[in-house]
Amino acid sequence: SSEGAINDEEVFEINDFTVVTALESFIVGIEATVYSWGLGKGSCNGNRFALNRNVIASCKWDSKCAKLVFGDNNALNLAYFWPRNLDRLDDKRDSQDAPSSATTDGDYLTNAAKLLLATELDFCPGSIISSQFGVLEFLLLTPFDWSSDKVVNENQLQTILSAVNVALCTTECELPVFVQYGDGD
Repeated sequence: SSEGAINDEEVFEINDFTVVTALESFIVGIEATVYSWGLGKGSCNGNRFALNRNVIASCKWDSKCAKLVFGDNNALNLAYFWPRNLDRLDDKRDSQDAPSSATTDGDYLTNAAKLLLATELDFCPGSIISSQFGVLEFLLLTPFDWSSDKVVNENQLQTILSAVNVALCTTECELPVFVQYGDGD
């Protein structure tokens, strides 16, 4: 009778044949980091700062970093940089009232384009990325270990750029992302 009891019980099994690729894991890592930093779904104001030459000249930077595994033997460092002592503009009305050459009466310019045209940022010390690309808030993807995790070939770079594109579209993050390619020099 004990055999009858065992046969009467049905065994329910789920065979999960889902295979997660290294690329998908990397994308999920980027998305999780963006959400944990509060940068997803348009929650950040995307490089919208009140510009004042005196404050920008003494800009103090803040950052957060996270390690992301890429492939079998690479790790990348995702860093988020922003100016700590600049006031953010909350809505379009504030940006039009701000006394800055970065604001124009045309709303067709992106915030990064307005910053690039701002004379307040000319010749100010600070981040090389800020001065060359006209952004004050950005994400930077670099090798975690500069000796072993470098992105050295075109295929790796294209894969990383594709993953970043998918992750930023999914999270609706408006910040620009810069990827370190080749040697750190």
